[in-house]
Amino acid sequence: MFDNFCDLDVWIIKERSSVDCEGACFKWQQIVNNSGSFSYMTLRACYASMFDSNDPATAPESEESYCSSRSTSLDCLTDANVIEDFCWCQGDYCNGATAWKLSSNFISMLVLLYLLAFS
Repeated sequence: MFDNFCDLDVWIIKERSSVDCEGACFKWQQIVNNSGSFSYMTLRACYASMFDSNDPATAPESEESYCSSRSTSLDCLTDANVIEDFCWCQGDYCNGATAWKLSSNFISMLVLLYLLAFS
């Protein structure tokens, strides 16, 4: 799915169009940083349906959940670069894990503040 709706709010995609994957889920996000002005592109899908596993040039599907990131300067634009994030994961709605991690950290922080305030 190509759109801008789930770039910053990963829970929107959960409500709109979820699919069950036979194998790993995959998320690829490109962020173009053009002198501080950011443009996002996010692609989420089942890895097996997105890539041809019979093609020897295709990287094998990951059996582990992990993310990697890289940044590349653009030769055609000064002060611009592309940041790419790749994530593989297993499980329901797992390619929204970053938002869950952030929200669970926020909830933990609130509980800690509550305990400190009333102890």
